Amino acid sequence: MDESTTSDIDPGVDAEPSADQVLLTPEQAAALLNLNPLFLKRQARAGRFPHWRTGKLYRFTREHIAEIARLGSRTATTAAGRAPGRRSR
Repeated sequence: MDESTTSDIDPGVDAEPSADQVLLTPEQAAALLNLNPLFLKRQARAGRFPHWRTGKLYRFTREHIAEIARLGSRTATTAAGRAPGRRSR
């Protein structure tokens, strides 16, 4: 990769995907996680979920999916008695 290409990539967490990694779109990743694709992209943009970003495109690897699932299960168990996705009033 040349300098102009690498400067356009915001890897989220990983340095660079390997050639054998499959990159999933937000829609594909959200379907695997049973999440809304817009929610997934917002969380990635905020730095809460690992992801790859090239320009305006968000991409997720299988490792990212596994980490997001772990983050979600940890959040659900520590939500101070609230159901996941519910706001306190």
